[in-house]
Amino acid sequence: MYEINFLKNSMSVLYENMTFPRFQYILENIESEKYFMAFTASHDGEPVGLILAEVRKQDHSAELLSIFVETSHRCQGVATQLVCHLEKQLKVRGCKEIDLSYMTGNQTNLALERVLQKCHWTEPQPQTIVCKGRISDKMPWVTKHNYFHGSYSLFPWREITQEEKQAIEQQRQYIPEDLFPLQYEEDMEPLNSLGLRYQGEVVGWLISHRIAPDTIRYTCSFTRQDLQKFGRHLGLMSEAIKLQYEAKIPYIIWTIPIHHRAMVEFTKKRISPYLIYLREIKESHKLIA
Repeated sequence: MYEINFLKNSMSVLYENMTFPRFQYILENIESEKYFMAFTASHDGEPVGLILAEVRKQDHSAELLSIFVETSHRCQGVATQLVCHLEKQLKVRGCKEIDLSYMTGNQTNLALERVLQKCHWTEPQPQTIVCKGRISDKMPWVTKHNYFHGSYSLFPWREITQEEKQAIEQQRQYIPEDLFPLQYEEDMEPLNSLGLRYQGEVVGWLISHRIAPDTIRYTCSFTRQDLQKFGRHLGLMSEAIKLQYEAKIPYIIWTIPIHHRAMVEFTKKRISPYLIYLREIKESHKLIA
């Protein structure tokens, strides 16, 4: 017999390893948290499962942050009970919708998807692809030169002028919101955050961030649409990769929203052979009002 209960502060230490490290601090004072809810599953007094969600008051929705069931208690309906109990309590709190996102490539994903189906969530849909690779001289971009010539010039992004930033701001309506560079400047990686000028105007960029001593994330990359067909975007990435290779920083990671179809197809066709993995972040949701 499984019991589902609100998590109490005094019991949090018994469940902290059942969620991601970045959420563990929430459990310590969960009873006083206004925007988080956690429920436990126990069997004969022993902890066997945990579900954690965040409530978004501004739009009466919630996000399922994590769900976990001990291996020996899986396939017995525990996760389904946790999800159903969470949904009921969120409805009491006035929430009208709940969603979650997860990355493919995890062996527990199939079980998660079965639970979502049982609880009548929407079919999970890919929203973003996530790529990780190890840079080596086998990558053709490491050794190829002359992507840019004539009226094109590369420059370190840290050298961009205020006038150029103002010009980019004025062109904001023509730049996808998630590719607008100025929002990513904080803590950017100076080694290979680059800009591209054409006839003296900034027309492209790649903004990166160091997320670990051996890993750089390519956070935002863009080339003006009328110049993309000439390989300028590939050139930007090539130059960033070469700089990283020369600095002996081996790993690269980046994400691409699925709606940037051309970049997704390019990555799958041209870059995937050099990747450690190419995964998807999928999303699912359910109306609970």
